[in-house]
Amino acid sequence: MQLPHDPRGPRIARSTVRTVLAEHGLGDLADRAELLTSELATNAFRYSDGQTAVRLKWREGTLRVSVWDTSPSRPAPVIAGPQSESGRGLLLLSLIADDWGILDLEKGHPAVGGKVVWFTLCRPVLRTGTL
Repeated sequence: MQLPHDPRGPRIARSTVRTVLAEHGLGDLADRAELLTSELATNAFRYSDGQTAVRLKWREGTLRVSVWDTSPSRPAPVIAGPQSESGRGLLLLSLIADDWGILDLEKGHPAVGGKVVWFTLCRPVLRTGTL
């Protein structure tokens, strides 16, 4: 999904992710995916001046959410104080996602530019049968 540079973008991304996951029987991943997508989409709006794109991919029990923005600047870890209202996005990614990373598009894809911040959420494999 592509989002214009608009303060409503993160809300649209959150609600779309929740709806898509519910419609595909992946509602158990929705709370974590919605929170992390919101963080990444909010950062994309705050720290870039162009559009944002959000992509969901389901493969072999793993959801991958990628958020692209036009800024080449990588997010930097911040130590947020107890009263801080921001600065916890990377910490949340580290605590909640099963994996995450950043792909710089400036180096390998100059026509595209910007960066992609992604995370994965794995669905536990349910095994049936006897021990």
